[in-house]
Amino acid sequence: MPHEEQLELDAPRTDEDWEGSRWECDHCGEEAYDDTPSTEIEGETWCSDCTESDAATCQRCDASVNSENMREVDCGWESSEQWCEACVDAWSVSCERCDDLCNMDHTCTVDNESWCRDCEDSYAFFCDHCEEYSHMESAVRVHNDTSVCQCCYESHFFTCEGCSEVFNNDDDCGDGDYCCESCHEEREDDSVGSWDASEHMNLHFHYVVPAQNNSRLTALYFGVETEVECTNAGHMEVGEIARELLNCDGNNFFYTMSDSTLDDGFEIATHPFTWDWAKQHRDWWEPLYELSRWCTAYDELTCGMHVHMSRKAFSKTHLLKFTRFFFENPGFITRISRRREDKLADRGCTLWEDASSMISRAKGDVGGNRAAIAFDAENTIECRIFRSTLTPRGYWANVGFLKALYDFTAEASMADISSEKFIGWVKSRAQNYGAFLDVFGDRLPSKSKL
Repeated sequence: MPHEEQLELDAPRTDEDWEGSRWECDHCGEEAYDDTPSTEIEGETWCSDCTESDAATCQRCDASVNSENMREVDCGWESSEQWCEACVDAWSVSCERCDDLCNMDHTCTVDNESWCRDCEDSYAFFCDHCEEYSHMESAVRVHNDTSVCQCCYESHFFTCEGCSEVFNNDDDCGDGDYCCESCHEEREDDSVGSWDASEHMNLHFHYVVPAQNNSRLTALYFGVETEVECTNAGHMEVGEIARELLNCDGNNFFYTMSDSTLDDGFEIATHPFTWDWAKQHRDWWEPLYELSRWCTAYDELTCGMHVHMSRKAFSKTHLLKFTRFFFENPGFITRISRRREDKLADRGCTLWEDASSMISRAKGDVGGNRAAIAFDAENTIECRIFRSTLTPRGYWANVGFLKALYDFTAEASMADISSEKFIGWVKSRAQNYGAFLDVFGDRLPSKSKL
């Protein structure tokens, strides 16, 4: 008898038992019963199976909707969300460049068009004059490393006929022609004689190896360019200060050049010299240090110290290792430059270069003047990271670093091009690199900070 009672309890309920308790899923059309879970989807009642397989949640309003009605919306800087049609209609627009839907809160106006943030980041720029976005193709670079749109350039700027740099109309000093202040001063400087030797200078090479020895042709030569501002000049003109250097007793080592990137200064360049020759003739640099009476360098944001090194002193492999060191040790290089990383970027010294570009440079290609190591010249490479200086210790620390790095990368394997290996190598040869270690020895990063 107990067994028969259990069979009666487990027996399935008939349609008559469920009469009036059934309902139909509006999505699949299948019948369900009152105790079956259901969900409201866009005004319809869906069964749990349909909800699980064909419904989705709008990432903006959190409503459950038919997944077929969901749309992908760009929410700026390579992020996107799935939105329902109601949110798309109310809160999105189509980018007028790529036609993608985008959140209207993450758009910008580019030349009177509504663009998504990804297009703005990749194909537009911010005009520093009208403070609006414009197509990248219309950007005009101004002498102070800002950019303006074509409309602003045509209305408010000019191109100097002397240096080909772009300036604000307020800076036009020409008499009937377009001329910036610096070029105008050069024209006026004829009354005290010319001092800009950038276009008519014959280089004199200073070395200690015998002239008949062919090794002098492949020796490592340095050529240093030091930028200064004449902030302490008083009544003296830039040209007068430059000639003080040029006319000092026995000078046949320095020459001076104008530089449009400086506010009120000039550039001092050396003739090429070898490291061994420089150690024997350090007194030749004394006139440079004496310029501190009229000029400043280290504290000026506009000034830098650029060091050229002869390409023929490098093999292709050596040059690749030397270049890689800069781009694979950016924190260390920033310390050596004595600048902040953002200030290096402001000076156009990027600490990034892809592998293919480094290889092509090592093979002899030219270009890349916006990097820490520039390859613009056919016969030299140019290290552009250093803060300018008019002190002997600072000057020789910079050149000494490059000599130490040159020697290190000549010996090290490609796998050992790291700041940690370099520091250990230099300290083990301290007697050879005193100029570098005297300034940077106590400031080199510890192993934990490399």
